[in-house]
Amino acid sequence: MGLLAPLYALAALAIAAPILFHLIRRQPRGQSEFSSLMFLQASPPRLTRRSRLDNLLLLLLRALALALIALAFARPFLRSIETADAQAVSREILVLLDTSGSMQREDVWKRAVDSASTYVQGLGDTDQVGLATFDSKLMVRVGLPEPGQAASSTPKAQQSAVRSELTKIRPSYRSTALASSLVAAVELLQERASDQPGSTDALREIVLISDLHESSGLEALQGFAWPENVRLDIRRVVSDQTGNARANLMQGTSPSVEDNPTSDDKNPAVDNAVRVRVENNKNSTELEFQLQWLSTDSSPDSSSGSANVVRVQVPPGQARVVPVPYPNSAAERLELSGDHAKHDNIVYVPRTAPRQERVGFVGQKRDKPEEDLFFFLSQVPLSTPVRQVEMQRLSAEQLTTATLDDSLAGLVVEWPLEQITPKMLDEYIKNGKPVVLVLSRPILGEETPAHKLSVEALSTLLGTAEPVSITEADSSDFALWTDIDFRHPLFQPLSDAKYNDFGKVRFWTHRVLKLPSKSVESKDDLRVLARFDDQSPAVIHRRLGRGDLWVMTAGWQSTGSQLALSTKFVPLIFGMLDPRGRSMELDAVYEVGEAIDVPEGVTANITNLDGTPVRDLDETTGMALSQPGLYWLVEDGKRRQIAVTLPLSESQLDPLDLDRFEQYGVVTGKSDSAQERQVAARLSQVQELEGRQKLWRWILVGAIGVLLLETMIAAFKSET
Repeated sequence: MGLLAPLYALAALAIAAPILFHLIRRQPRGQSEFSSLMFLQASPPRLTRRSRLDNLLLLLLRALALALIALAFARPFLRSIETADAQAVSREILVLLDTSGSMQREDVWKRAVDSASTYVQGLGDTDQVGLATFDSKLMVRVGLPEPGQAASSTPKAQQSAVRSELTKIRPSYRSTALASSLVAAVELLQERASDQPGSTDALREIVLISDLHESSGLEALQGFAWPENVRLDIRRVVSDQTGNARANLMQGTSPSVEDNPTSDDKNPAVDNAVRVRVENNKNSTELEFQLQWLSTDSSPDSSSGSANVVRVQVPPGQARVVPVPYPNSAAERLELSGDHAKHDNIVYVPRTAPRQERVGFVGQKRDKPEEDLFFFLSQVPLSTPVRQVEMQRLSAEQLTTATLDDSLAGLVVEWPLEQITPKMLDEYIKNGKPVVLVLSRPILGEETPAHKLSVEALSTLLGTAEPVSITEADSSDFALWTDIDFRHPLFQPLSDAKYNDFGKVRFWTHRVLKLPSKSVESKDDLRVLARFDDQSPAVIHRRLGRGDLWVMTAGWQSTGSQLALSTKFVPLIFGMLDPRGRSMELDAVYEVGEAIDVPEGVTANITNLDGTPVRDLDETTGMALSQPGLYWLVEDGKRRQIAVTLPLSESQLDPLDLDRFEQYGVVTGKSDSAQERQVAARLSQVQELEGRQKLWRWILVGAIGVLLLETMIAAFKSET
């Protein structure tokens, strides 16, 4: 016999109460008549060694009744062979181990691996287990066996393979994509359920082992319908100390160096400082930090000296930007000290050089500056921290096919110009360069061969099926731009209500360019971005190959318009000569896993600083690196230094609220070990057996019968 609730059997100790009551006799056995007792105080009899038990039969009946009631509440059952063979139901388990950059902390990673290994070691003989890791994407390390492989891959073999694989895995430097990885894991288990008929309701579990910080990317689970038959066991691993600090190189502060493979890059003449942003997590206990340069061999830079060690105080939850003097040495990285989490304390500082580019202008030179297009064009600040632009005036004779090469980053042409052929410009534009054609001068002699030739050339460049026509507009009054397409990237920076008023930009003269309507409607790469109030095109854009063709039917010289004197001139010229925004991109610092944007048609590769090719280059989603450090990016033979850093999200380690899993509908629960499940299975079987036998009912009936017998005997004795 067994007891389902053995603790209730302790209620049998209540048998001591009847025994005690029988020993304490409140009234003497015999009675004698006596005079008034009103002046006497009653005193109960005391227990003495000579006290003895009376009415033993009643005592035994009462004790038996209490014992039967206690036994009934203990839920007794008769054991059978079935209880000895209780086995837990087999499971399919996927251990999901976080290998993102935040797991680079040594104590966190060791605890995560130990937790996974201990869990797998405690699984039962029927539990199928697989192992998957995740950072920015899910990777299956040990897959669950397919239905046809169940015989050749036993659960014990699977568990052994998982434990062996755990010793080989190392954390990466990528960001954490928790939600997408969980969705991929669920879909993996659900696909197995669909491949195994009759097993859709089988118990499937995901054991998540991660540090679970706020930047894990859990929000994407909000729209996912979590299946009821998949349970998630969340096991957070934490560091001994909370908080973390992170140092980042601010955009535009990399020290400059001449990018010449034959020059001595180790000793750049730099007298500037880099700006570093130090951010401290909210739950951090540290306050004071130091920034110091490290040389190539990761030792402290001796040339900087202790005087150049920058100290900074950053309260928890705040950030500070500090200038750090750049030493004239081989130092190439900064180290943040004073922070116990070492995985993100290195700041790689690339030594960059602005691209040297030339923009050519071909047109007539005027004696008066107010009539010269080049005079106003040369005043536009096209140089940025990324590129240094030199505006050059070229003669028509200088503009040959040899001139239109990579040395010219853009071209502005005062149209018409007989020396320029459409073929020259077409090839130049298709190689990824912008060309701006400006119809700035009045049309004279529309029937002349030169004019007809320029019209045919312009039609060829615009790609119209029929020739365009160019006439001079009525100059009796000024014209304004209308129907401006502010959705186009050229005008989008001016789309705000503060800047989109072109009513003060007047044009005294302009050309009327008529495009064949059918040709324009059928071409997706040809767009009219602005018109004059007579509905003739003012600005035309055509995407040609990798480059851009712009046509303006009026000039910006002050004798012809007010465009050069308005605030709209600089952003418009800037946008035409750099339509892809490459001059504003400071693409010297990337995060691990971030795709490095390479212009279309450009041959690029990445090497280490010593010139050896990078072997772990990830090209699945574009050119991306998987290790932090400094590299050379070589584009069409020209190289520049880039830095690859740990993703910022892997430094923001404020703990994630685990209640959010349930808010997103995730079915959570603990995944028990084999021993715990064996006990639970045996208990379930015992409960089922006890529920069938229901011995407690008969025991309660017996207890009631004993109480009735005791009542009758007690009544009989009281009458006698």
